[in-house]
Amino acid sequence: MLKTICRWSLAISSSTMLIAPALSARAEGQPTQTAQPPVKDDWITSQVKQRLGSVVAGAKDIDVHTKDDVVTLSGSAPTETARAQAVQITHEVPGVLQVKDEIKVHPAQ
Repeated sequence: MLKTICRWSLAISSSTMLIAPALSARAEGQPTQTAQPPVKDDWITSQVKQRLGSVVAGAKDIDVHTKDDVVTLSGSAPTETARAQAVQITHEVPGVLQVKDEIKVHPAQ
């Protein structure tokens, strides 16, 4: 009986020794793995283009470039409303940290 108790004590203390450093690292504010992988720039660009194409009038004239999760919108929009919509929709895409608005408003002739 005493041998069984000693074995269980050893098993429990060994497990605690392995788990304690992991819990300690988390408690000290050290980085832990994130639940979601980082979003890729190409994916952000495609999502912005898709959303703009389905909502914004004249979106075909708006260029989208993404670098390090910062999206730059350039080109032209037919109205100020379309420009503002493009910027707002881009902000709503997951993973976008910042939107640089370089869209010029040029009404269609």
